[in-house]
Amino acid sequence: MRPEKTAYFLSIALHVARRSTCLRRNYGAVIVDRRGHIISTGYNGQPHDVAHCEVCYRQQRQVPPGERYELCRSIHAEVNALLIPSMEACEEGVMYLAGFDHNTNKEITALPCTMCWRIILNTPLEAICAWMRGETPEWMPLDRVRLRCPEVIVEGVTQDFWERYDRLSV
Repeated sequence: MRPEKTAYFLSIALHVARRSTCLRRNYGAVIVDRRGHIISTGYNGQPHDVAHCEVCYRQQRQVPPGERYELCRSIHAEVNALLIPSMEACEEGVMYLAGFDHNTNKEITALPCTMCWRIILNTPLEAICAWMRGETPEWMPLDRVRLRCPEVIVEGVTQDFWERYDRLSV
């Protein structure tokens, strides 16, 4: 049976995450143009020609997810996916984001960190579709995110972002 587009692209993002070199979390990103063609993929890992980590410094220091990224040498999947295509190719496109825990191999919530949100908001992408631990994928139209830009740049888009956004919009 032919898979529905969202499930198809998120499964590709999970497959791309298998290329990750991170010792903590493995993420994959797929950018799809407005016609539904894949124009780029990316996974989190070391910069090109840099040796892979033998130890995770953030894990060693028990740094919670979402904090102290300056201790990490990896480039995030979203950024790697955005390094390849031109801005014109991204116009009205969608980024699909999925990930899994390196140790347990279980799917995990895949939301961009605040640094990645800053980069994503500087593109002409139309939306992000993130995998939410096997639940229904979360569609995030970037025009709505841009309206809340100062909050996003400071806090990121958390799982309760839309609920808070909708409350403030009424």
